[in-house]
Amino acid sequence: MICPHCGSDLSIYKKINDAARLDNPKTSDHYFNAKKILIATLAFICIAAVASFISYNVSRKPLLEQIEKMNTEINSLNESLAQAKSKAQTKPETAVVENNQFIYEVQKNDSPWTIVRKFFGITYDWKSIAQKIAEDNGLWDYENNTWREIRPGQKLIIHNKN
Repeated sequence: MICPHCGSDLSIYKKINDAARLDNPKTSDHYFNAKKILIATLAFICIAAVASFISYNVSRKPLLEQIEKMNTEINSLNESLAQAKSKAQTKPETAVVENNQFIYEVQKNDSPWTIVRKFFGITYDWKSIAQKIAEDNGLWDYENNTWREIRPGQKLIIHNKN
């Protein structure tokens, strides 16, 4: 900096002025306080970020374990369903084939639903199939629109669904 009147170097005065400003309690405290607030704010942000990251990972772990457990259960149920379907598609051991029809001996705890399931698997039209089986065997009660009683050992003729 140069004096416009005499042309002398004024940079020394600037340095003295800056030094005096740092020594001035009002100016230096303000600068120091601002610096402390900035550091404290940055530290708080860092701590909050780390805490939320830890919290997120900790709270997520039980959910991931629960999802894994559910996937295992679903796979087990799918295997059971596949086994049940394959069993349902094979004809019962108690059925004897004669003239393109099955002769089935009723087992303990059999119901129209279980008989249909044994021969035709799980199907949406099981009621109409069960009614056809009952009609073919004289077991359909037309008044009550239901099966008559069946007993273990009773023989039923079951025609192919097709």
